[in-house]
Amino acid sequence: MTNSNLSWVFQICPLSSCNWTVGECASKWVQAYVPGRTDADFGERIEKDRQWVSYRKLVWEKFHSCPLRDKLSWTHFREALNWEDASECLDWANEMGATVAEMKAWRRANRGEGVRSE
Repeated sequence: MTNSNLSWVFQICPLSSCNWTVGECASKWVQAYVPGRTDADFGERIEKDRQWVSYRKLVWEKFHSCPLRDKLSWTHFREALNWEDASECLDWANEMGATVAEMKAWRRANRGEGVRSE
């Protein structure tokens, strides 16, 4: 894989779809195709930093089979990445057509943390 082979991802994909595609490519590249390589190595190939790649890879690995993937923005999933109640929150966001900020506020309220503006 060279930079030119991956650059099409950024040219043809809407941003949310592109995030999923990059996450999938990074996961497969690091795990199967090039053992011993890191997210930083993959990032160099697509001219992105390790953190940018890692977020997309982690979100893809956790949520790639989620049935809501095509109904919510990629950012909904990124925000819910480390939540133990991610499924419940994503379901609620989908049912309500909620934004990411609304989903976060709903989660805080359900956890008794109160609601604050962001």
